Amino acid sequence: MSKILNDANLKNTKAREIILEVIKKTSLPIRAEDIYKLANKKIAINLSTVYRTLATLLEKGILTRQVMHDKKAYYQISTLAHKHILVCEICHSQTPIEDCPMHHLEDKIKADTGFDIKDHSLEIIGICCKCQEKLKNNNK
Repeated sequence: MSKILNDANLKNTKAREIILEVIKKTSLPIRAEDIYKLANKKIAINLSTVYRTLATLLEKGILTRQVMHDKKAYYQISTLAHKHILVCEICHSQTPIEDCPMHHLEDKIKADTGFDIKDHSLEIIGICCKCQEKLKNNNK
């Protein structure tokens, strides 16, 4: 984590390291409140510190921020590899999609419009297998 902070010319603080560690450990985008809860288990930290740190890391391009279907902001480490997720509208579980289904669509959009696409995100809303089973059992 310290290399990431040093490369961005940021002071290496314990709070920044822990926040980055929490975000890096999750395979899915994570909300500030969840970052706060997990980081607070390791060091005493304020929610305002988490928000300030997230803003700084966003500004430096270390993190990306995405507003999801629930209208809340989620954060993840900036990488060349982007992530796509399936989101259950009942239990709000998130499941990553391994392959990117958007590359062929990007190529077509670029060819049709000349638009230079820099990035994309994909969030598919539905009902997970567990919730489908619960619904089926409740309707019997």
